[in-house]
Amino acid sequence: MSEKRIGDQKEKFLVAQMTERQKKIAQYKGHKIGQSVDDLVIAAIDYLDEAVFLENHACPACGIRKDMTEKPFIYHHGNQEIKVVNYFTTSCDCKSNQSDFYAENYLEDLVEFEVMQLEKEGKAVPDEIDLYVLLKMK
Repeated sequence: MSEKRIGDQKEKFLVAQMTERQKKIAQYKGHKIGQSVDDLVIAAIDYLDEAVFLENHACPACGIRKDMTEKPFIYHHGNQEIKVVNYFTTSCDCKSNQSDFYAENYLEDLVEFEVMQLEKEGKAVPDEIDLYVLLKMK
């Protein structure tokens, strides 16, 4: 058995609120294909392309589709600047949705996990990390 990556050592609970009917559907689908509900959630999150989702869904606060601007996310590790490419920010006219603020906090944690993992393995920390690779669940 291989050693777990940094950030994967401890399991945490993520609670999903759903109706009893939705829960039964999730349980049915999980049992039908021999997967736990946890496995289904992980697969769904891994499958989600947030850029495609945002192109087809409006801001929950104002109902207008958010504008997306691609720009690298910069993470500072000591004296090194690490660029996360394929990152984009979102905005809309209402300015009330703070999803980028929270997402960037989580992204910073993910980059930190990756940097710590690379250092633990004795590998060089790159100047650039691809967001799509970083967001893979497994």
